[in-house]
Amino acid sequence: MTYRVGATPPRNAFAYWEPKVPINQWIRIFPERDGQLSRWDDFRFDYCRRVGAIPFVSTKIDGDATKLATLRQRLINMPSWIHTIYCTDRHEPEGDLPVASYRTNFNRFADMIDSLPAATRVKVRYGPVLTRQWTENTPGRSYAIHDTGRGDFLGVDMYANAYGSDGNAATSYPSPAAFVAGLKAYRHSPTDVRPRVVPEMGAVGLPFDTDGTYRAAWLQGVADQFDSWNTTSGTPWRFDGFIWWNMDWDGAHVPGLGTLRCFQLDHRHTGTGSNANPYTYALLPGNPPAPLAVFNDIAADHYTTAPPPGNPEDPPPPVEEPPDPVDPPIEPPPPPPPSSLPTSGPASARLLHASYTVLVTDPLCQVLGDPLDGWTSMQITKRWKEPGSGQLTIPAYRYIREQLQPGCRIVVLRRLFGQQHILMSGPVEDILRERADDGEKGGVGVLTVTFVEDLAWLGARLAIPDPTKFLEQQTHDYWTYSGNPELGMLQLVNTQAGPEALLGRRVPRLVVAPFSGITDTGTVKLGPTSDVAPRERLEKLTDVLRRMATLGNGPGQPEDSLGFRTRQVFDQILFEVVRSRDLTGEAHFSFGKGNLKYYSFQQTAPKLTHAAVGGQAAADEGAARLVRQFVTTDPAQTAWGRFEGYLPRPGTDPLADMQAAADEAFRDGGQTARLAVSAADTVDQRYGIHYDVGDLVSVELDIGEHVIAPVQTVALQVYPTAGEVAGVTIGDQSARYDSKWIKKQREMDRRIGYLERRALTR
Repeated sequence: MTYRVGATPPRNAFAYWEPKVPINQWIRIFPERDGQLSRWDDFRFDYCRRVGAIPFVSTKIDGDATKLATLRQRLINMPSWIHTIYCTDRHEPEGDLPVASYRTNFNRFADMIDSLPAATRVKVRYGPVLTRQWTENTPGRSYAIHDTGRGDFLGVDMYANAYGSDGNAATSYPSPAAFVAGLKAYRHSPTDVRPRVVPEMGAVGLPFDTDGTYRAAWLQGVADQFDSWNTTSGTPWRFDGFIWWNMDWDGAHVPGLGTLRCFQLDHRHTGTGSNANPYTYALLPGNPPAPLAVFNDIAADHYTTAPPPGNPEDPPPPVEEPPDPVDPPIEPPPPPPPSSLPTSGPASARLLHASYTVLVTDPLCQVLGDPLDGWTSMQITKRWKEPGSGQLTIPAYRYIREQLQPGCRIVVLRRLFGQQHILMSGPVEDILRERADDGEKGGVGVLTVTFVEDLAWLGARLAIPDPTKFLEQQTHDYWTYSGNPELGMLQLVNTQAGPEALLGRRVPRLVVAPFSGITDTGTVKLGPTSDVAPRERLEKLTDVLRRMATLGNGPGQPEDSLGFRTRQVFDQILFEVVRSRDLTGEAHFSFGKGNLKYYSFQQTAPKLTHAAVGGQAAADEGAARLVRQFVTTDPAQTAWGRFEGYLPRPGTDPLADMQAAADEAFRDGGQTARLAVSAADTVDQRYGIHYDVGDLVSVELDIGEHVIAPVQTVALQVYPTAGEVAGVTIGDQSARYDSKWIKKQREMDRRIGYLERRALTR
């Protein structure tokens, strides 16, 4: 019988055990402190890659929806070298959670695994991992208490008792047949044919076994039992293998052992363990010692380079599809998708190559058909605090035209260095079909598809003063808010476009992230008496969000570091407030590194430092009108000199409103220092791996002269064979939002807004 044999080394002794266990087909990898799967660059995954072992991972997510979503994306982005991964959630659950809670949580975990894309799901094998000692050491218990019957396998951790009936260190090892009998006999139901796995198996080196021969014989006997499991022996499922727990384990004090258990294959307890000396052991004689030699023999005897029969990772047999009966002469089937890596060209080109998958979904984020193959070019632009956009050129095959219907969405997946993520997702805005009798637009013709990020839906919604009422029922002038900036942004989206908006205004599948505290305890105010001009009357949500993000940076935070975004998670569109990552010590752009192409740095004097704010009034009022002068408090502005200006305001406005108007005028008319940088990707610094939109990076303008600024845009030109070219724009917020025509438009909007408000309230 063929099955996998592995051993899990101590965390701090992988280098010691790697040469001692030359055949190690899988190991256990436990979760991080937050219960999540370890990072793919964890040294244990690197060990698996190096020795060809399959990772057997566990998490402690316990039904948490956010963590499940994170794990799902992690699995989708798993490195390409992982062809199979075994996983479980809350391994050995007995005593940790109420049984009903565990079963409910495991079903949620199973639902998430079953929802994985087909290309990922075939690599992932999941199942429960229960505990032999908890189940079989107490009469009346069964594996069925916790087992839901779901999964690609049934796992049971199996340890031989280290203590005897008198509570002291055991003086013998259990019978191999009795040791495995409970697992061999258990079936969840008559239809249960899940393969059996022992993710952890172990027996300590007992003090009486001075040379390890008894433990070696016991290990061989257990392997012989597993070899006997087949359909004729009453086990209508296969055995996938076991993993030896080649580590230490903390437990209750046992006289003769102490409080630690020594399972390593070249160790034994000395029999002098006590509370004062909890771990007294000796190395076993022999090179290798008897238990290690037997383990390596078992591993060699059962070594397999192929998955066991029936493993879902096996590729399905090819299916021949009938040809399209409609106009086959002019519409050949689409060409096969491009290879994920080029087979020729310089090594640097192969390393830089990214592969893309394009899907079409309906408004509810459900995939409509096969991925779009045969596209000839694609442009993707990601923006900080603005909707990204994209354009795709592709032959006008029928299966593509049938998917591209009004209301559909495009989802672009990008894979680089073995990591895959959703690069952009959002609605299609324009579909252009062209066809000619010859040339590049001949045959079936060409489709040019233009799409935007889901964040664009927030630019298509207005900030209604009272979002609980229809527009005709409004009784207030402005949408107002005072409080934590993150809460305000979440509330704005939730009530104006999210689940709590009026039914007709809700964006399909849009949800709002829970409050994270990312903005600490800062406060912003929006409204007639706010610290900005009251222009939240029927403004686009994205405009209000950007202003709240600017005001919510808070003291000590880098300018322009608070932002927001949407991203697709499962079949939902998640809106969340985010903070720029400070990557100034990691992501560098300079002419010397070859990734800085151009920069400009411009300083301009202010247009206003002393504002005279007065009301709009009748001609005969003259000097009776209320006019107040306000002076900027920023010495960097007044250093340029005195610049006066007049701001017309309603004569009845309170002083606070006049001050707010002056403050905004100082911001709009103040000095500017604009940095605009054009950069590109290199082999060792790639977009999506080493930095992202909104991250703070370091730019070397000249030798010894560095500035820190956020990544504002990333523009990707993508070709199926030549790969991608990334163009990066780095600069401050004003370089993008404060052009002269935008300022003029703001002033006009502000004045019209006041006129509308006064007319309505008279």
